[in-house]
Amino acid sequence: MTTGVTSPLQPYLPRLVLDWQQTMPDALVREIDGSMVFADVSGFTKMSERLGRQGKVGAEEVSDVIGDTFGTLLAEAYACGGSLIKFGGDALLLFFEGDDHAFRAVAAAHGMRAELRRVGTFSTTVGRVTLRMSVGAHTGLFHFFLVGGSHRELIVAGPAATETVTMEGAASAGQILLSPALTATLPGANRGRPLGPGVLLVGSPPDVERTEIHREAVTFDLEPFVPVALRETVLEGEVEPEHRSVTIAFVHYGGFDDLVLREGPAAAAGALDALVRSAQRAVDARGVAFLASDIAPDGGKIILTAGAPVVTGADEEQMLLAVREIIAGDSGLPLHVGVNKGPVFAGAIGPSYRRTYTVMGDAVNLAARLMAKADTGAIVATPAVIDASRTIFDTTELEPFLVKGKKKPITALTVGEAKGSRTTIAEAGLPLLGRDAELEALLAAWKSAQGGEGHVVELSGEPGMGKSRLLEEFLQRAESPSVIRSECRLYQSATAYFPFRALLRSAFGLEGLDDEVAVDELTRLVEERAPSRLRWLSLIATPLGLDIAPSPEVEALDDKFRRARLEEAVAALVAAVADEPAVVVIEDTHWMDEPSRDLLARVAAALRSSRWLVVLSRRPGQEGYVAADEGDALVRVELRPLGPEPVIALIHAATEDDPLRSQQERELAERAAGNPLFLIELLDALRRGE
Repeated sequence: MTTGVTSPLQPYLPRLVLDWQQTMPDALVREIDGSMVFADVSGFTKMSERLGRQGKVGAEEVSDVIGDTFGTLLAEAYACGGSLIKFGGDALLLFFEGDDHAFRAVAAAHGMRAELRRVGTFSTTVGRVTLRMSVGAHTGLFHFFLVGGSHRELIVAGPAATETVTMEGAASAGQILLSPALTATLPGANRGRPLGPGVLLVGSPPDVERTEIHREAVTFDLEPFVPVALRETVLEGEVEPEHRSVTIAFVHYGGFDDLVLREGPAAAAGALDALVRSAQRAVDARGVAFLASDIAPDGGKIILTAGAPVVTGADEEQMLLAVREIIAGDSGLPLHVGVNKGPVFAGAIGPSYRRTYTVMGDAVNLAARLMAKADTGAIVATPAVIDASRTIFDTTELEPFLVKGKKKPITALTVGEAKGSRTTIAEAGLPLLGRDAELEALLAAWKSAQGGEGHVVELSGEPGMGKSRLLEEFLQRAESPSVIRSECRLYQSATAYFPFRALLRSAFGLEGLDDEVAVDELTRLVEERAPSRLRWLSLIATPLGLDIAPSPEVEALDDKFRRARLEEAVAALVAAVADEPAVVVIEDTHWMDEPSRDLLARVAAALRSSRWLVVLSRRPGQEGYVAADEGDALVRVELRPLGPEPVIALIHAATEDDPLRSQQERELAERAAGNPLFLIELLDALRRGE
């Protein structure tokens, strides 16, 4: 638990959250009379793109520039009694409440503009930069929501929020546009010409009493109010700024103002809570970050990132699966999703008393444009995201379209249901190098299994370490008369017994049969090989995806004993048919569902005295199925990064027809860091001139 004024999390939370928790911790919604200022600073993104070419030094310069600029602007806003609700990439959303909140909001907007004119032109290592700012402001009754499960997210949405965004959207750089309600509170001398839905501020607003910035002591746990990925990153220590490739999604929800007006704030809070919890479940389970929420007309946006602040190992796939789950949720709010990937600035910005973790760059902007292009209930993504996903989705290509900030039309696709999985990219045609000990361990386990001592081999390694390549080499050397294969898939990790469907049909000789014939053949098999389990036939059929009417014994079985009986009966039948040598391969067991995990443990135990070898591949960690340590019956094989010699030998084998210079080889070997798949991808990029 992290508490107190010294908590590293406190700067990441607005004052409103701290006050909310101390005064009305169980409330999902608050209505507060106040004034809001939405200030959008332009120029940061272009600067970040240019500095991105300078690596870490460029990222540090971006962080310093943004931090200094926002620090100057926030100092002015806080001196006028304001509080930062949200950083919106390169925008600031400020709230003012209490006495004279309208005057103080206008004074802050005017002061911030003056400060930016003073400090907003400066030199960087890539040339001079000029920042400009457009501002929208409104006063009225604002709706705030504190919703969610794995963390409670502060969201401002509703009619007053929409009015604020509308003012900023109509303002040009350098302008402060006030809503009619806010204009009415000001002296006539400050009311400029009408512009669209509002009135421009002119002159200096009335003086307001200025206050000092301070941080109150906090005596409660702050972690439940910070998104999971950010919470873990901040608590681990200093957040380093960097330029990195990130997959970004914007989830827009709309129709919110009418919901607030028609059904009331409490009903709107319930819908928003359902949406945020759905998004949290989807992203937290996949290592995707719930980065932030943001203001938008008639609703809001949820920003998700994969690759920052943490890398999932399959960023594009994890993101697409997460947004597919979110879009299929039941919050009742219309959703639109845009997904893109590309290089961005990522890091913590802001002064010491108020900070945020953000991503910034052209790739982020394009993701937002794709969101705006998406129809209700649709996901629009760029080909780069879809092509990099191991899971295959139904897609429909859109007509190329123009978006703000792009000279050429954008190519994008709508993303439908998951429909399959790509085979892992292998080092096709290349020799297996540097894995002699691991291959020998597999072959030794196979020899023992052939002699009647069944083994389980757990083959683990990070993505790209060559698990699939090693398995193929082993199967060629083993020359097993029977190979039974299955794989766990991320998009099916919520489907009970998914990997066992193909595995058991193969093991029982039911491959390629339609369900009616398969039922007859399964019945015959149980009668011949395990007649004492015939009464449990309908349970045995369940993991095969077959439907058989339950026997009286099954109908009488208490639900709490049903799964255990299923596992025992299936394991007994598997053991009964395991009378000839065979290799069983199950790949990606880190994605195995819970019922399959329990069934696999029972089956593996039943095969200890058989002539079958069970080989399981997985990534390191404790997710999915982790083989129990049963002494000699379990062999663990871990693929570590290749050493320098096999990496160079692999480069030689891959470039035999077009050898590289020694310097190129050394540079590639260093960048690959012992990962053979990454090495092959680097070689492909080199051939393409990238």
